[in-house]
Amino acid sequence: MRPRFSGSLPYQLDWMPAKKTQPRRTFPAQMRHDKTNPSRRAPTHVEMQNEPTNATMVESMLPMKIAIGADHAGLGLKNQLRDILRSDGHQVDDAGTHTPESADYPDYAGAVARAVASGAADRGILVCGSGVGMSIAANKIRGVRAALGVSREEVTLTRAHNDANVLALGARFLDPDTAGDLVRAFLATPFEGGRHQRRVDKISSLEREL
Repeated sequence: MRPRFSGSLPYQLDWMPAKKTQPRRTFPAQMRHDKTNPSRRAPTHVEMQNEPTNATMVESMLPMKIAIGADHAGLGLKNQLRDILRSDGHQVDDAGTHTPESADYPDYAGAVARAVASGAADRGILVCGSGVGMSIAANKIRGVRAALGVSREEVTLTRAHNDANVLALGARFLDPDTAGDLVRAFLATPFEGGRHQRRVDKISSLEREL
């Protein structure tokens, strides 16, 4: 039976396991961290994450053919975005609505989505109260990848990673300046391709299951 002791022991008892020591890791000279010489230091975790891939950047084309549509809730913002796009040099096809009377958003989502899917338009812009209904309806058209635009970062990522070709916006939550900024980011951001192309291809394969 092992004796009980209180406090720490200044010596090693014969029944106590010896403390194991790990050998010190060494790196080749070219991989050792050297703050004074960046070419001779090991890459940091952040640098490894941000290391460029071999993906080919697929550049966006400017100016573009843009199809735009809205229901009654998005009419005002749609008209403002249409004018902004035309002033930027884009060719804009306004699918409506053109009056403030109550309108059904799937009608305009379908019109814009079909224009994009067929190649008649390079990109599509849809506006309703929240943007959600438009994005749901547009995504029912094969070949359309509609995304809800909330922030510039999200819009940039959905272009770069998802190759979104339709942007849906919520008129109740965006002022014209912010919406215009989101639209410009949507049009200017290229799709990165590479590993993201593989994932977009898998989205397309899901459409073929229906």
